[in-house]
Amino acid sequence: MKSGRDIDSTGKIKSYRFSECCLDCLYLMSVDAEKRLFVLTNKDMYEAFQKMTSGLLLRNVEIRLVEL
Repeated sequence: MKSGRDIDSTGKIKSYRFSECCLDCLYLMSVDAEKRLFVLTNKDMYEAFQKMTSGLLLRNVEIRLVEL
């Protein structure tokens, strides 16, 4: 689960946070599990991550929003 809001003025996730999120997804893809969930807790981060990863292959990783 990732929380926080590291979005720049253009609506994109800051590069260091985007890299962290992508590495987390790569880790999830390597795990032998029935279900792999990547959970974001901020709606703006969730929407930006969905947009920025559009077209990337995140096999078997389900990205969800769970607002706290």
